[in-house]
Amino acid sequence: MVSEKDLSDEDHVVFKMFQGKSQAELTMLVKRTPVDTEANRNLFKRAFLIFIQKVFLLPTSSPNVTPKALPTLFGLENTKSRNWALQVHDFLLEELKKAKLNNTKAIHGCCYVMMIIYFHETHFGKNAREPEAQPPWI
Repeated sequence: MVSEKDLSDEDHVVFKMFQGKSQAELTMLVKRTPVDTEANRNLFKRAFLIFIQKVFLLPTSSPNVTPKALPTLFGLENTKSRNWALQVHDFLLEELKKAKLNNTKAIHGCCYVMMIIYFHETHFGKNAREPEAQPPWI
């Protein structure tokens, strides 16, 4: 989670620019941002990263950007080395905990990861040789 008080003035402006944006606003920002200058390229990268997380990696039923996506606004030079799988994994675990706590049947999260889990479970099923106490394979 990003704390606003720990941000520099420049980072605070960027944070406020994306906080609470809707998917439609992100889509328009990605489509309409030119990449002619370094500043515009950085704006495009930030918008695209937040858009991908909102739509694909960390989708929620909320129309606005999830606060979990906001840390990716900073450190654009480290984007390739970021552990995206761990971010999605942690998000899915939180959603599962919420679903169990609220006794709901639906969770938010990366649809492709959920499809992999579903197809693995339906194709391979439970392994009788694995003790029940072991954590799930994913």
